[in-house]
Amino acid sequence: MALSCLRGQQSNVIIRVISENELHVVIPLGRSLPMHATADGKVLLSTLSDEEIGQWLTPEPEKLTGNTLGLTALLKQMQAIRRDGVAMDIEEHSPGVSAISILLPTFMGPHAVTVIAPTSRFEVRKEEFRQALEKFREDFKQTQK
Repeated sequence: MALSCLRGQQSNVIIRVISENELHVVIPLGRSLPMHATADGKVLLSTLSDEEIGQWLTPEPEKLTGNTLGLTALLKQMQAIRRDGVAMDIEEHSPGVSAISILLPTFMGPHAVTVIAPTSRFEVRKEEFRQALEKFREDFKQTQK
């Protein structure tokens, strides 16, 4: 699990929790990840207009895996991401790694809370991860009142 925010024109992991499972994914703290190919990056990009996203990314962002989206496909996803505040990355950044992220508006700007897992575990539990993240967001909103 990771908490990330925008830093410049990249997402930046600022806090992480490492799973106790034998097989787990570890994102280095402070590492900037490509926004077009990660769940946290996509949910953070959703706070921008399509025009701003086009200015931040190249017309053909780097294809990191066979699942990495191009700009046109990414912009098509933005409507649902903006509506739901949820983004997924199914092996778009790294083969064998998938993630789901929620947008968490804070007084310090938008943040993303992300569950990252090996794809084999993620596929079986993605709805459970989504429900847990949405409950966290609702609980967080209650503390902000």
